Amino acid sequence: MIRYLLCILTLLPFSAELNAQSHWHWDFHPDLVREEYLLPVAGHPAAAAHMPEFSLVADYSVALFDGRNHALLISDRIDTLQLPARDMTVAGWVMVDYPQSWGGFLSVMQDNGDYEKGWVFGYMNDRFSFGLSTEGANQDETGTMTYLESATPFEFGRWYHVAATYNGEVMRLYVNGNRSAESRAQTGAIYYPQSTWFALGAYRDDDENNRLSGGMHRMQLWDRELTPEEIMADYRSGRDLSLAEPTPRIAMDELLIYPYLKNVTGSHAQVRWMSHRPSSGMVEYGVHGDSLHHRAVSEEEADFQFVTLPELEAGQTYFYRVHIDLNDGSRWSSDLLTFQTMVPARHAVSFSIIGDTQNNPAVWGTISEHLWAERPQFIVHAGDIVSPGNDIFKWIFEFFAPARSLLERVPVFGVLGNHERNAGEYYKLTGYPDPGYYYAFDAGDIRFFMIDTNKDVTAGTEQYLWLDEQLAASPARWNIVVHHHPPYSSDENDYGDTWTGTSTRGHLRLRDLAGLYERHGVPLVISGHIHTYERTWPIYEGRVDTDGGVTYVITGGAGGPLENPSPTRSWFSRKVYRGHHYNMAHVFGNSLEWITYDINGNILDQFELHLPD
Repeated sequence: MIRYLLCILTLLPFSAELNAQSHWHWDFHPDLVREEYLLPVAGHPAAAAHMPEFSLVADYSVALFDGRNHALLISDRIDTLQLPARDMTVAGWVMVDYPQSWGGFLSVMQDNGDYEKGWVFGYMNDRFSFGLSTEGANQDETGTMTYLESATPFEFGRWYHVAATYNGEVMRLYVNGNRSAESRAQTGAIYYPQSTWFALGAYRDDDENNRLSGGMHRMQLWDRELTPEEIMADYRSGRDLSLAEPTPRIAMDELLIYPYLKNVTGSHAQVRWMSHRPSSGMVEYGVHGDSLHHRAVSEEEADFQFVTLPELEAGQTYFYRVHIDLNDGSRWSSDLLTFQTMVPARHAVSFSIIGDTQNNPAVWGTISEHLWAERPQFIVHAGDIVSPGNDIFKWIFEFFAPARSLLERVPVFGVLGNHERNAGEYYKLTGYPDPGYYYAFDAGDIRFFMIDTNKDVTAGTEQYLWLDEQLAASPARWNIVVHHHPPYSSDENDYGDTWTGTSTRGHLRLRDLAGLYERHGVPLVISGHIHTYERTWPIYEGRVDTDGGVTYVITGGAGGPLENPSPTRSWFSRKVYRGHHYNMAHVFGNSLEWITYDINGNILDQFELHLPD
């Protein structure tokens, strides 16, 4: 944790006169950077592990934030700061690349369930916002936050002057000098949390750290309410910035998620997409690209849409083209695409394995290119696809968009991670067999069992009993189980602090499942959650057993922030690696070969499993 350092104040170029103009003032210019600090014009410095990039737009110096690494921390000790007690104004020039359900430019708040304190200046999806909690609106000492939203949506990639004011009675939000929204729901002094972060370029509290993908030029905070005339004058002083041509990173087209494959079996497949407004569509398909004789049509208009292709032949390559009718009367058509149905038993299978792609479209995009180069038949995802799962824009921009060329040709079979939050968006976008949070599918001689370990899976629970019954009845040569949380892990601090004390070295609540796997002879269990790679020795009854044990693989490195293994080696650990990575598995007969690659395509681990004859 980076902390605000009192000693740095002696270096700061602010004066009493400037401080009287605005209590806090940051300009985004490379000349104001000293090592990991952005020095303020007034107020306190902001620290960054990774400083945003600086550029010129319409001759104005701006900071560009990438939504992943770039954010600035002013302080994690808000009790040491002289934040506005009641009256306040916050204003700045901002640009947003793409939407988030909860986005922030400047925040000092907690909004977790019914605990709502502090304030946040930011955006919600495609509208600017100002959230505030005050003592006058407090009902039960947990606080109540009111969010103002701008009356009209903003354009992605365009620069705006945005300001928010509060005078003890009225909240107001301004866009380009004009009043856009107001509320009288909050009164009295600002109700701050006891502890949180004062963050620049992020919406940050105990539950979220949503970093800005966009830009900022100047951010100021006053401990008084500026007049509408002052706000208009502040806008006009930089009006040329608002006239600059927008530079959106990703366009908000009519199609938000382009067609992708889902639920491919040996006999059918689904093509899914999401449109900005309700749409209908048709898929033409066949075994030759120049003769797409079969048609499948969506039954009714919807924004989340899918078409099922029935009566397919196992192990067959198909060609398909999607035609989507939008409600403005236009039609969108895809290129000619391909997919392969699942092969039957006694055929070789090659598939990819990944996990924890959340919050890092750049890394996930790179890994998706590596996966496509391998031409897998399908992909197994160990959960935490996005974070949070109830933010549809995370799905659109951080999972589907970076991997479009992969997902339109290769299906993904996933499980729920903790960051999906069991959200409805997960079920709408995946459409896995009922009940959706656990299911099984077949590929060649493999049967995969996909489990939701966010729920109770101890002995006697729904999924435990289902898995026990299914494993006992499975005719497959290989039974492989996938769930997000690992029963065994060498992580440094998820299961206890291994630097200063003890650790359970994995989720103890999953050890009932481990016993189930041993009883049914499951050779391989795949998990994510820990943002590293780890492979165990074969484990049986709490010890290494190379004759009949279960091998556990953690593969949580397809995008999430990396974690570290413990300083001492776990008794079960065979290989650990800290870094982004992906995996390929090749299965035929009684042999399985597993290869793990780093993000540059270099082999970092390789092993084989063999079933008894």
